Amino acid sequence: MNDSSSIISTSDDAAIQQQFIQLSHSLKHNLPITLLHIGQEKTWVLSGSSQRLSTVQRLNIGAENIAKDCFFHQPPTEGEMERAIMSVEDEVIRISNQITADSQLYTADRTLDDIARALGIAPQPEYRLSLEEVERVFDSLAAVMSGRSAAWEGIPEDNVFSASLLILREFMHHLGFSAITVVEL
Repeated sequence: MNDSSSIISTSDDAAIQQQFIQLSHSLKHNLPITLLHIGQEKTWVLSGSSQRLSTVQRLNIGAENIAKDCFFHQPPTEGEMERAIMSVEDEVIRISNQITADSQLYTADRTLDDIARALGIAPQPEYRLSLEEVERVFDSLAAVMSGRSAAWEGIPEDNVFSASLLILREFMHHLGFSAITVVEL
């Protein structure tokens, strides 16, 4: 079976699909939605409307496997980050035509709370992060990669955090999402 198949086949897939259903039922609008879940080994992308799930895509990138396969230093070197960016871009671009047009981006990943904290935003049951804010935190990561203290920049000194931030940034940037809403499901 193709790894990006839209057939629900594993317990992880079923759990992520259940999140999409919960999200779509909790929204007070019928606009198209895309749910992003950055897992340890895979990233799931579900897209559709509140009435119908159109696609389930599994990307062969996850926070832990990007950190393990691409980052050999803490923080990653510039070359390591460039290789990771290329890996993530390849996967994100591969599914670009599968995303429901004009959809709003959501996640239930509380791992994004670290990004919010780096911006001085107290995580709440629901909050939004703009692409510009995500880019600001990525700029902080770049400063840490250039020698500045992670504590000074207000970000975790953790390669899994760096990988999660990278996946989110590349996903939003290449698929044209101006913001992501973090929700509690």
